[in-house]
Amino acid sequence: MLIKDENGIFQEVSSLFVPDTLDAYKVWKIEKIYTQCVADVEKGFTSQSTGYSFPLNKDYIDNFTQSGVAFSLDDELVSVPFNTSNMGLKMLTREQFKAIFKEGKSHKESLLMRYFGLKAQIENSENISNAESINW
Repeated sequence: MLIKDENGIFQEVSSLFVPDTLDAYKVWKIEKIYTQCVADVEKGFTSQSTGYSFPLNKDYIDNFTQSGVAFSLDDELVSVPFNTSNMGLKMLTREQFKAIFKEGKSHKESLLMRYFGLKAQIENSENISNAESINW
């Protein structure tokens, strides 16, 4: 994880601060794996049903929400335009959209479950060495 130092220069956190007490180390380590989890969620996924790739950043989540609302408000709507990260703009049918939405939800949930499992392991660590061995 990068943060700005007192001179405004980005530095790797581990090179600036590694806590020396178990409680402080646990907080630091949990934040580190959370940051990695968020990065992996935002990298996105490739839909198994269509082969299209989608990041899960804020803009794409907004697009998913807007498209879902459009489909729910208009029963006659057949398809919506959606920008993919690997194939450009594609028209997604209602069924394609539902499948992709479920795949994206599964992608995010699996990473969050992994995070919460690792977080629990870190919280239950009895020493820094044990917590240190837990990695994303």
